[in-house]
Amino acid sequence: MLEVLERLVTGGGPYDRGGTGTGGLLVLFADEFCNKGSITSNGSAGGRGYRSGGGGSGGGSINIFYNTNTSTSASFSVSGGAGGAGTRRGESAYGGTGGAGCITKGSVATGQFVKQ
Repeated sequence: MLEVLERLVTGGGPYDRGGTGTGGLLVLFADEFCNKGSITSNGSAGGRGYRSGGGGSGGGSINIFYNTNTSTSASFSVSGGAGGAGTRRGESAYGGTGGAGCITKGSVATGQFVKQ
């Protein structure tokens, strides 16, 4: 059994000068899956720049395949990172927000994927 009790995080990070790609990739295979916490794969914020901030990185991908799901209170997040700020007053612009990632969950008990 795979049990998430508090928090599982992949990708992203508190970087001052920009992100590192995407929120990451998480693939879980479990006979029995129980999420009592949160699983996140969020993008990083964009860095600061002289006239324009950098764009935030995209959210990651969470993929969970199981035979039995006994989760009672599950939380998932794959948000894109915020855009960075420009540092030149009056001429600055913010970078764009990173795009959202994706979450795929489902049963493989019958030998075929059944999306939850």
